[in-house]
Formats: sequence, C-alpha cells, structure tokens
Amino acid sequence: MAPQGGGREAFYSEDEKEKMRSDPKYLQEYRKWLEDAMNATFSLFRKDAPAQKEAMIAFSQMMRNRLKNDERLCKLLIPDFGVGCRR
Repeated sequence: MAPQGGGREAFYSEDEKEKMRSDPKYLQEYRKWLEDAMNATFSLFRKDAPAQKEAMIAFSQMMRNRLKNDERLCKLLIPDFGVGCRR
C-alpha cells in the first residue's frame, strides 16, 4: 500500500491515482494506513525517548558515513539536539 519513493518523495502511478479517484473505500483505507504510519513515528519526537536516542545514533552514523568521517564537517553539520527539534 506504500507509495513508490515513500515519504516526501512519493510517486503514484496513473493506475493508483485512478483507483483513489474511483474507489472511495480504497482511498479511505489508504489514508488510514498513512495516518497510522505517521502516528507510529511519534516516539521519535519525544525528548529522551529510547526511539529518539536510537534514531539520533542511526542518523548521526549515516551523516558521518556520507561526510566520509571528516571530523571538521561532522562537527559543523551533525546536530547535537534530538530528532525533530529545531528542524
């Protein structure tokens, strides 16, 4: 049921768009699924929640990898505040 690309980069085929236009029940189920998926991420945004701490570690490591562990760039670009804060 997830759109191709996911998140902000979601793309829907013409067939998917037509299904949403022509099948109100499918659209309602899709919207419910999307809402549930968004609500499931809520703990990422709670200060000091375990999920937020885990996400911070994962995101920081991903950024370090992309910055090729350049310590100067890592200090400049990797935030020291929780996921979802001041972004």
